[in-house]
Amino acid sequence: MTMKETASLLPKKDKQFQAHHQLIPLKLMRINHLLAGIGISVLSIASGLPVYAQSKLDLSAMRKATEYNHAKRSGTRSEVTDEVVPVLIQIIPGASFTDLTKHGVEISNNIGNVVMAYLKVSELEKVASLPQVVTLEISGEAAPQMMHSRISTFASKVQENIGKESPWDGTTRPFDKGYLGRNVVVGLLDTGFDPNHITFYKAPDYTETRVKLIVEFDASGKEVKRWDTPEAIKAYTTEDEENPGTHGTHVLGIMSGAFTGKGQFVDYDHHEKDSIEGRSNGNPQGCCERIKTCAPLVYDNTGKEANIPYLGMAPESDIVICVGPLNSNTELASAKAISDYAKSVGKPAVINFSLGQNFGSCDGTDNFSKAIAEIGKEAIVCIAAGNDGLKNNWISKTFTAERKKVATLLQAKITDKDSKVTSLQGTSLEIWSDTDKPFTVRIFAYDKDDATPDEARRYNLGEVSASTPEGKYIDGNIGTAGPCFSGVIVVTSSVMAQNNRYAATIKLPQNFWYDDTDIDPVIGIEIEGSEGQRIDLASDVDDVNLVTENNLEFEAGTPDMSINNMACAHNVFAVGANVNRNIFGTLHKSAYKVSGTVGTIEHTATWIAGISGYGKLVDGRSMPTITAPGYYVVSARSRYNNNKNFTDDAPNVKVDGAEPKSKFNNNSAFADFGGERYWWFNTQGTSQATPAFAGICALWLEANPNLKYADIYEVIQNTAAKPKMKGEGMPYGSKKGGVWDETTGAVDKNNKEIGEAHYEKTQYRYGFGNVDAFEGLKYILSHPELGQTTGLSEISVSKDQVVINRNGDIFQIVSNAEEFNVSLVSISGHTVKSVYGNSEVNIDASGVSKGVYALVIWNNDFRKSVKVIL
Repeated sequence: MTMKETASLLPKKDKQFQAHHQLIPLKLMRINHLLAGIGISVLSIASGLPVYAQSKLDLSAMRKATEYNHAKRSGTRSEVTDEVVPVLIQIIPGASFTDLTKHGVEISNNIGNVVMAYLKVSELEKVASLPQVVTLEISGEAAPQMMHSRISTFASKVQENIGKESPWDGTTRPFDKGYLGRNVVVGLLDTGFDPNHITFYKAPDYTETRVKLIVEFDASGKEVKRWDTPEAIKAYTTEDEENPGTHGTHVLGIMSGAFTGKGQFVDYDHHEKDSIEGRSNGNPQGCCERIKTCAPLVYDNTGKEANIPYLGMAPESDIVICVGPLNSNTELASAKAISDYAKSVGKPAVINFSLGQNFGSCDGTDNFSKAIAEIGKEAIVCIAAGNDGLKNNWISKTFTAERKKVATLLQAKITDKDSKVTSLQGTSLEIWSDTDKPFTVRIFAYDKDDATPDEARRYNLGEVSASTPEGKYIDGNIGTAGPCFSGVIVVTSSVMAQNNRYAATIKLPQNFWYDDTDIDPVIGIEIEGSEGQRIDLASDVDDVNLVTENNLEFEAGTPDMSINNMACAHNVFAVGANVNRNIFGTLHKSAYKVSGTVGTIEHTATWIAGISGYGKLVDGRSMPTITAPGYYVVSARSRYNNNKNFTDDAPNVKVDGAEPKSKFNNNSAFADFGGERYWWFNTQGTSQATPAFAGICALWLEANPNLKYADIYEVIQNTAAKPKMKGEGMPYGSKKGGVWDETTGAVDKNNKEIGEAHYEKTQYRYGFGNVDAFEGLKYILSHPELGQTTGLSEISVSKDQVVINRNGDIFQIVSNAEEFNVSLVSISGHTVKSVYGNSEVNIDASGVSKGVYALVIWNNDFRKSVKVIL
């Protein structure tokens, strides 16, 4: 009998008494009834792992296998089908692929001993149990991580003619042209491509595509089709004509866009300067803090100013595009395809992933991380740090002797009571220990009704620990009394073979719904560990809020481990976003401010973007590695996306409150070329910061094509900038409303802590700092030993018609050049010896301190450098 049915049998005066005095016992009776109807069952995973055994399956595979086995055993197999899933399988060194294929594994691709394949859920445990298998994981789904970028990173100076003095010894630079990514391959996996956008054609006539290859993969990482001729690429439209996106087009435009022809665009510079100076006193082009829109200039296609200014970072690089489902398998297959193509044409490669995953160990030990780290030894790999820096979906806690527990409540981000739909349905959570030490996970129901005393508001529904088998199922169906929730919560845990860390995963049912009229429940999670143990809890950013319901017993989530798991691999660069712009405009002559209070740290130029993901990892690393511009970056838009979503070619305003469908209202620039109209628009995120850094890496690789991960790591470590006002052309934040700090560029608004003190507390969110392309280039040119892996012991003949003979510490350089310079440069960039001559030059290194040096031979036409060991 329900509480309402009980109440209906009482006399009227007793109903009032019951409401005020019997509420607690009845609620306790109700929860006890709930528990009696749950029927918690404890089952082992089918592989029968002992308590301290390691699981070869990752958490997602454990979860899938457990759900499948439970459905099969409980007679509800139809609820969980034996679906086919893409997997990554790591096999032991020396094992043959036939060890897998003879057990029915169809291999799609591989990188070293990490294999990409499809498997049925029912086969996961069987294949994982093979002695040749080290670990098996279900491919993690990835999601996109959505003019001034070049200026604020000083890439514009790198692209220009900067042939002045040599950075390393005061004489003429070996090159008299800017760097544009020549003879470098850039590639990416993404969605929403328009490969034939005019910005991906070769300047200045834009008749030859720079896209050299398009490859499509299926979800397992198997190549489906490739387009590798100019004719085939020209005939390509977009990967999804029914629902065309534009993320990939925008990202690629930042990395490699080349169009600077005539067109119409918003004059951001004019508008920003007015907003900085606060000229809102009647100036129609100015705006102030209270005005949300104003009218920036829009240039037409007459006059010098009308050249489209949205040049990408590496506008003369070659391009490889990969498409397919976004997951770990396709990411690895794409990275391999890009790297292989670059090697086939004898050029260095930069690979961009503006994609992210919420879950994972964040320590570089999963199969994706191991495989991409191998690619990172050959190519430069740049991965977005993620856009979850403002989302409170993580709890990272190190237990003390006084506090060995942490608890939180799961609040749905979306709930539709009429349709009984909640974002908690089917959501997952992961919990990781920093070692193999186990912890206990408790699932409990919590009554949010403030009328219920604290001691009666919580009841444990079930727990998993090292003393219980790995699989536990918490069933909330209590029949006629009314369920607290519907469906089954699945909890699994084990020590993971990938890293010897204890971990647990929690999966809420697909039909999860609070269906109760007498109590107001919410599901909670408690984790209990041991002194000194660190635990990291992660929840789905799209589904869950971790909240306290104003109860100090619980802990709210934070963004402290919001870093993208993919970006935690070794030999890759995790790229965060900094603020390069805090306003944006459209061709409809409207300008909009960034949401929030203009002038705060989060909206001040050169400071970290609030959305940028970050984290301190268990292995001691801090993420991201570097930051690049990611706020309101203007880049190319897919024509297919534009034409599908915006129907009018003339400016219009909102009609009856509906969003305008005008392309002028939703874009920042367009250009007419060859009978086609092409568009550019702005958006923000680490998706935009990552290709900015990737494109800068392409510029650096033009200067020295031998650079590897360790070399670029050294470059940014020594040249990245702190957040501050620096240099010509740097965009600014609003100066209105606070005292400007010229040292940091931050604003003293709302008494927020700013300046160096704020930076010292948050600097790990920047990695090494904001990328500076020009300072990086100077460092590369002054350290020609970068990228050199072998010393010089005998005669070396170069393609630059230079012959080097070594006799002890005396080097003889012979060249057919009429004039050239020879310098001996230390690894710190100091020139210790320098000579000038023609045809033949001797340089005597005797007396020079022992160590590693670069021998640099160069003039205006060529440059040669080799590493020498004295």
